Amino acid sequence: MANESLPTLLEAHREEIKGLLPDYIDLERFLINARSLAQNHLLANCSAQTLLNCAIEAARRGLEIGGPNKHCAVVPFKQSAILIVQWQGKAFLWTRAGAIRKLISRPVYKGDQFRLIQGDEDRIEHTPDLDTPRAPSWLNDWDNIVGAYAIAWLWSGEKVHSFVSRAQVLRVMESVKKRNNGVAGFGWNDWKPEMACKTAVHRLDGFIQPPPNWSAAQIDAWQRASTNRDDSIDVSFSEYDDVNDDLPGAKETQRPASRRESVIPPTGSKPVASSSSAHPPQPATGTKPSGPSPASPADTSRIPMERQDNLIEDATMAGWKASGLLKHVKERYGAGNLDQLTNAQADELTTELRAMFAGSQT
Repeated sequence: MANESLPTLLEAHREEIKGLLPDYIDLERFLINARSLAQNHLLANCSAQTLLNCAIEAARRGLEIGGPNKHCAVVPFKQSAILIVQWQGKAFLWTRAGAIRKLISRPVYKGDQFRLIQGDEDRIEHTPDLDTPRAPSWLNDWDNIVGAYAIAWLWSGEKVHSFVSRAQVLRVMESVKKRNNGVAGFGWNDWKPEMACKTAVHRLDGFIQPPPNWSAAQIDAWQRASTNRDDSIDVSFSEYDDVNDDLPGAKETQRPASRRESVIPPTGSKPVASSSSAHPPQPATGTKPSGPSPASPADTSRIPMERQDNLIEDATMAGWKASGLLKHVKERYGAGNLDQLTNAQADELTTELRAMFAGSQT
């Protein structure tokens, strides 16, 4: 069998794996779980080398491979094994980094009672239909999956959430297929509700921020979490947004109100995730930008957490998702995150975002 040499390879790379693993993962337990990959019949056609690569990559990311925690999965893809970081793994690292206290993600099916409320007090209400018998094949059918959502409790006590409709998830899947010569891969075929949940969790990127005065261990977990994107099966979701055209009870001409159609929330309120299009409206011609006057160029101090929250809120009102905001910040200011912006840059960005929102209301 192709996998017979996996235990030998793991033992040969023991020291490398030990050096990559964080302190909170036991080496022997990790190796036991990794060796079990050789007995997985779904991976029978995958080479031992690609299975080893998955184990090394899991160690580098600070996640357990296999086991009950569902940090990551090893799946066959084009005659090779690839590592897929599951949403539970991302939540685990965010929690260890101190960025969140808790995160849940759930699929929504036909027959469930579900309400997505958007506005000043965004809220998700979901009561699953537990009375109707549902076969595994029914649960794994896109026709029965309405969408998925994710809710994160931040270190500050605030909550943020995201929702992706079936149409949005399918557009992501089609984009993955284009990048892989028409092949979506094992996860998208056999674990459809899980991939929908993972898509919803990815939408929280940017809303999740590290806590102040974090420790070295938290910094390490945050850095490992920032690498958890599977390029072979994931895409930049901000490029493939869609309106919530298949929410329960929603009609083609009556979709839930977006943030751009809401009033501006009170100053100091915290950001919430939005399912608005990633492409923000441009300011109307002749619109006079609102917002604070630009700060002096000499104001090069870094912005505090509250200012970062306000920027995310302004971006949401302007129709931008958090991923689009971070991309813009990187391209315009060369900053990898909001906490790297100066107050002068934040003033400029605030003026720009509020002008966009004002333009969308005309």
